[in-house]
Amino acid sequence: MNQDQDDLVIQLLERLDRYEKLANDTFRVNFITGMQHLSRANFNSENRKYGMDSLDRRPYDACKVVEGNGSFKLRDRLKELKEKKKSDSEKEKSEPEKENTSEDPALRQRKKDPAKGEKSEPKSKKEGVSEKSIDPPSLRDPIYQFGVLVPYQLRNAQSSFNDSLTDIVNMVNLRQELTELIQKIESTEASGNASAST
Repeated sequence: MNQDQDDLVIQLLERLDRYEKLANDTFRVNFITGMQHLSRANFNSENRKYGMDSLDRRPYDACKVVEGNGSFKLRDRLKELKEKKKSDSEKEKSEPEKENTSEDPALRQRKKDPAKGEKSEPKSKKEGVSEKSIDPPSLRDPIYQFGVLVPYQLRNAQSSFNDSLTDIVNMVNLRQELTELIQKIESTEASGNASAST
């Protein structure tokens, strides 16, 4: 065995150790904890049981997507959408403050109807409310399939299962690395045997 092959075997053993720890410790614990929280939610809920029978089966876009180019990556689209909305709302809050300083006092009176002497809302705001109520959001937190008010045990179960999902993606990536390392070791061993026989 040469030095390159020894290094590859050491890398293989390190990856195998990480894979075993991930599979037997964190993934297993997260999955078991999620099932325990789910059973606690079912036990504490007298009127309703949480499971496949109580799901809201209306179609929504997937909140978590696994993307892969060589290695897989878990992308939480719901979290990205919330962060985008938060940054947009912060920008909107800062923009009206700038606009209020430069407004003419006569423009502020425009919303009042001079004939009636009362304030009237712009038509765009009235139309915007009806459009929002008609168009359902394409991304929705999956826990809302069980209703708006869910027990905290169900939220804890969701958190544990989300951690398990991250662990699964990491395990798949480690398994790909293990397969590649095994192929490299076999190819270096085959080339070493071929050069030794000549």
